[in-house]
Amino acid sequence: MALIDRYASQLKALLPPGWAWTRDTGSDMHLFMTGLSAEPARIHERIEDLLDEMDPSKTVELLTEWETVWGLPDPCTGPLDTLGDRRAALLARVRSVGGQSPGFFIRLAESLGYTITIDENVDGDPTVWRVNAPETSVRWARAGQARAGDKIRTWGNEILECAILSVNPAHLTVLFAYGGT
Repeated sequence: MALIDRYASQLKALLPPGWAWTRDTGSDMHLFMTGLSAEPARIHERIEDLLDEMDPSKTVELLTEWETVWGLPDPCTGPLDTLGDRRAALLARVRSVGGQSPGFFIRLAESLGYTITIDENVDGDPTVWRVNAPETSVRWARAGQARAGDKIRTWGNEILECAILSVNPAHLTVLFAYGGT
């Protein structure tokens, strides 16, 4: 049953009993109640849209407000051109609160579209980690996250390095190695 029909049914249920208040489909009263139901149904649909906007992975209309609250774009991200890049940067920022384990940094990199591994205790020093990434990271546009006119793929690791270094614990030295896993 369509949302307008559900609202019309609710309005008809509020009518007083009697032959003057006919509820038959096709009657003038039915058409009147259907007409009155259009606006509540429209508002209902907009409220459902707003509920989707509360999730940063689904936001479209409120993406600018989300970015403002989380301080994006920043020097790490630079200018963000595509909807997918903007959402990825936002999700990375939201998810990057807390964590000092290699798994935390790997998940942070995955949220930006990178696949990395981390070596701990480099040269026997527990305060040095090495982030292993492909020589040239390629990020592809994803269905549902890209719009017409967006770049199909981008190259580079500047975003990865800046994102990891911006949440890096003070006691840890992070080195980056490219070209291997």
